[in-house]
Amino acid sequence: MEKNLTSAEELRTIRKIMEESTKFLSFSGLAGIFPGLFAIAGALIAYFLILDSGNIRFFEGTVGLALINAGKFTYNEVFYLGILQIITLLVFAFFPAHGLLFRILGFGILHIVYGSYMYRKYE
Repeated sequence: MEKNLTSAEELRTIRKIMEESTKFLSFSGLAGIFPGLFAIAGALIAYFLILDSGNIRFFEGTVGLALINAGKFTYNEVFYLGILQIITLLVFAFFPAHGLLFRILGFGILHIVYGSYMYRKYE
């Protein structure tokens, strides 16, 4: 930095650095795609190995809420991913017979779309 910066310029520089540091993206967009692919594979394996239980609904709801909260400290796209997951969960509540389909859509497909979008936008 230059030695002859005025106080106002120094404050602007500090503010800019602090604003940039609050936006945190810990992984690339590809890291959003792979959990979606693994979620789809896991859901299909679970379909053949275990029966449907109500415990998964609680887990999916907490994931959506965690993403909404994380959206305050990261990029806005994370917030919207959480909203979409909660909407999917609410629709899932009305169609419990199609639970696996909504799990694939809610976690798998949404993460693949999110990861692809983040990869194209930020990388």
